Amino acid sequence: MEIVGEVVAKAPRSVVASFFRDPKRVVECVPGIQSYEITGTAYKAKVKFKVGAISGTFNIEGDIKESKPEEVYTVTLRGRSMGNSFDAVATVTLSDVEDGTKISYKAEAKLGGLLAALGKGLIEGVARDIVTQLFQCAEKKVSQ
Repeated sequence: MEIVGEVVAKAPRSVVASFFRDPKRVVECVPGIQSYEITGTAYKAKVKFKVGAISGTFNIEGDIKESKPEEVYTVTLRGRSMGNSFDAVATVTLSDVEDGTKISYKAEAKLGGLLAALGKGLIEGVARDIVTQLFQCAEKKVSQ
């Protein structure tokens, strides 16, 4: 599954870059976050989720790396829950635009368990909503 999108933050690229270098700030934008622990650029979190009739809590581990200073970030995620799993890699690219900084993202995810068995349209819709909410939160936090 691939999710692609972009938002524009009304902030200079250096401000947006500092947001993505701080896993605590990024993790706090994850919808359904219940708790988290940060160690360097790595994080562990518990995230509540609901997809159709399936709900529960994912144990997530991940990492945020700055691939190209103030321009490209790579976010890895691994999530496990009873009978469900996912692995995802997202590339976040920052670029200057007239009113601030464009945040472009492209995520690839592989699903396992019941999540993989659910309808593709349902899963993609929920995943797209989660990713969109995360990046809208990021845009709001850096534009303040």
